[in-house]
Amino acid sequence: MLLSSLRLNETETPNQKTLYFRRWSRLRLFDMSTEYRLIWFQHFHKAGGTSIVDLAKKNHERFWKNHTTGNPRDEGGAELELWKYSPKQLTSFIDSCQERGTTFVATEWGVPNIDLLCSDDRVVLITCLRDPLERFVSNFYYALYNGYTPARSLYEYEATRGRTFTMFNYYCRVLTNHQSKSSEITASGYNDARSKLDRFNVCIILEYGFSKLQESLSWKIENLRSNKESSGLRNLLKLVLRGKLPLAYLRLKHPKSKPTDEFVQYFGSKNTWDLKLYNQILETNKALHSHM
Repeated sequence: MLLSSLRLNETETPNQKTLYFRRWSRLRLFDMSTEYRLIWFQHFHKAGGTSIVDLAKKNHERFWKNHTTGNPRDEGGAELELWKYSPKQLTSFIDSCQERGTTFVATEWGVPNIDLLCSDDRVVLITCLRDPLERFVSNFYYALYNGYTPARSLYEYEATRGRTFTMFNYYCRVLTNHQSKSSEITASGYNDARSKLDRFNVCIILEYGFSKLQESLSWKIENLRSNKESSGLRNLLKLVLRGKLPLAYLRLKHPKSKPTDEFVQYFGSKNTWDLKLYNQILETNKALHSHM
């Protein structure tokens, strides 16, 4: 049961739809008239980001010299915390990207200055959302099977290790920089998150696939490697042969299963704002496709 089935009675306003179509028009004009473009991908954890980075590689986008899944690092290997950069520093970084020929950058752990990025005609802002419940469940099993969490149930996984991607209303938290568990997301925070997301050139829904990236970025959509964690026999055998018996045990002890109806309802009640954000972007995507 996808969380998106717990629909809110919300519809897009004409102004919101108009804004989305204007962003789409700007992107097509951008492709035809600009020699240099920097695709800036806001990567939400366990929401299709690895697949998009792989697509960028397959389409010969050029990455920062030292990076991890598109996230730039300095010469010493430390990640560049671009979301903490001042407007002047961020402009300087974009200038450096152009000088180096870098055409693809990802940020996963924070959102940089959206006003600055939107005002720079060289930048194309893209992101991808996934059904919030599906993302949370996927994140739990990924962490469990790799030994990254002490949690042994979906209930226990919430807000573990202080990581934002384990907290409820994750999308809104990242977009508004409220990444502390003690910071509650309110209607004001949701409105801020939605306002920022509305300014992205492309916001796709993972469940709908990546075809919009082909249309908007002129990318070819090819077969992608899976980033799923499996408890299947083949993976178990690989772990045993590598001597990783504790991880093999976790897969046997805690096989993947669908969340209970009780947890689905609980999760939906705790993720009001992310649910609303996801469903509204989902409807906007449908409206866009119906006009093409």
